[in-house]
Amino acid sequence: MSNAINTFSSRNAEVVRLSADIIQVNRLLRRYGPEADVARGTLRHYTVMRFDDLFPRGTDKKPKLDDPVAVNMLERLQDQILSLKLADGRHRWLSSQALRSRPT
Repeated sequence: MSNAINTFSSRNAEVVRLSADIIQVNRLLRRYGPEADVARGTLRHYTVMRFDDLFPRGTDKKPKLDDPVAVNMLERLQDQILSLKLADGRHRWLSSQALRSRPT
């Protein structure tokens, strides 16, 4: 019983952390402006993918914790953030914070 509780607690903590990171990055990219819309779309796609990985449909499926496709999408998101044009100090700060807050 305690093993199940530990597993649940661990997964719950991971979901809370991941959710907070996704919300933070989305807010930063929204503040960046319309130039970050492509990156926000990638973040939405990544969010759906991670949700499906952590909570697969069907009783016989187990959660995927290390999905290489999700890792690839996260790297694409990082590249999109890095490619944003840094028009001023505000943009530099927002992009650096988005990279620092990125979900895993």
